[in-house]
Amino acid sequence: FTGMADGGFPYAELAQGTDGNFYGTTLEGGISKGWGTVFEITPDGLLNSLHSFTGGADGGSPEAALVQGVDGRLYGTTSEGGTGSGTVFAISTNGALVTLYSFTGVSDGGFPYAGVIQAGDRNLYGTTAYGGQYGNGTIFKITTNGALTTLYSFIGGSDGSSPVAALIQASDGNLYGTTAYGGGAYGDDGTVFQITTNGTLTTLGWFNGANGANPQAPLVEGMDDNLYGVAQNGGPSDNGVIFRLTVPSLVPTPALKATLSPNGTIALAWNTIARQTYQLQYVSNLRSTNWVSLGSPILATNAVTTTSDVIGSNSQRFYRVMLSTP
Repeated sequence: FTGMADGGFPYAELAQGTDGNFYGTTLEGGISKGWGTVFEITPDGLLNSLHSFTGGADGGSPEAALVQGVDGRLYGTTSEGGTGSGTVFAISTNGALVTLYSFTGVSDGGFPYAGVIQAGDRNLYGTTAYGGQYGNGTIFKITTNGALTTLYSFIGGSDGSSPVAALIQASDGNLYGTTAYGGGAYGDDGTVFQITTNGTLTTLGWFNGANGANPQAPLVEGMDDNLYGVAQNGGPSDNGVIFRLTVPSLVPTPALKATLSPNGTIALAWNTIARQTYQLQYVSNLRSTNWVSLGSPILATNAVTTTSDVIGSNSQRFYRVMLSTP
């Protein structure tokens, strides 16, 4: 990067689009007074600047990664511009940018340093480092046409303050993230939290310096169903830590469990992701390929879904669960 029209200081990771090209942002540079850019680059290194921010209504100084939505558009945030406290935007792969929302820095939050994610319900979720009802940052939901809902305003006590990292949606359907500061009686070194898509927040852990401090990067859900992350400060030498957090709702139950009662009723339970739809099917002989649907598709509301079936005392059935296409 030259720091001129092509941009300068790309702080965030790249996102690979469905077309195979990579998309990213630069904090500065561009053709409009250095407010940053959105760019496309091919795997061979051919760069195309898609948009130069002006610092006005379109925002300015993007610090976070983009995410490609199911509609093919790229979604991101700017930490400045708009009405003064940053924006959420959508941009097509040919460079047509739309500002979805401009933060006021008051009750709706301000300064979204992290990007947004698209959850299973196709809404976008993100954080602002400041603003909200108490001035300590927010968690928000925004539709792809720009309708924003503030899900939670951090008080700055035991719930934490200043979330600067992006959220993740874990396998239980809930959102997880960190705050860089706050913690109340536990100190001012940050927290790890869970929040449902309807705004119920639970603080899962607190940093106290000895176990780390000031996490500012997104969490990762490991293949072992634990959450992993980093805190840039704290630890025995105060040079940061890598941590693991076990969350009960992420611990899997058997993939499909069947329990038979004496009257021939079978209780069935299986792992699910909230808001996904599942179809239970059965056959009486595994040589058969003609699986029969048991009832109607079931919309999951949490991490485990249950139903039942009734068979005769001299019958047998084999079950499978299919993820239904939306």
